[in-house]
Amino acid sequence: MLLTSLALPDVTDRPETRLFDWEDFEIAGGLDKLPEVIATRQRFEVESAQLTAQSSRQEVERVLGCSSRKANRILKELRGGNIRRISFQEQILTFLSNGEKKASEITATLGSSPQSVGNELKRLVDIGEIVKIRRGVYALKKG
Repeated sequence: MLLTSLALPDVTDRPETRLFDWEDFEIAGGLDKLPEVIATRQRFEVESAQLTAQSSRQEVERVLGCSSRKANRILKELRGGNIRRISFQEQILTFLSNGEKKASEITATLGSSPQSVGNELKRLVDIGEIVKIRRGVYALKKG
């Protein structure tokens, strides 16, 4: 075993040469498990390089071995800032653009509580954005 940070002619490029960090050696606990530890680290380095803004938070946590908060910060950086949140109002109006819908359908689609959907539907009716067709059925205001 030779520890050096310099490339050595006729040694570094050999197929039997293993390049590793001291941490790899400590994790392996010796030379016996060193190739496995090196392969694992290299696999995670490749996966880490393949993380994109479309990666899930769980994937970032698994690959980088970090907390969910740290994974969210990493994804925020990859995405160039905060993700624009689509307002409740926009979601409801978009859903109603396909025709009249029941409040229960809206609740199921948005995955929200019936009370919060009901409150927003009432607010949208009050400001004239949507109309109440009958009890529990809403549509976009025409014209």
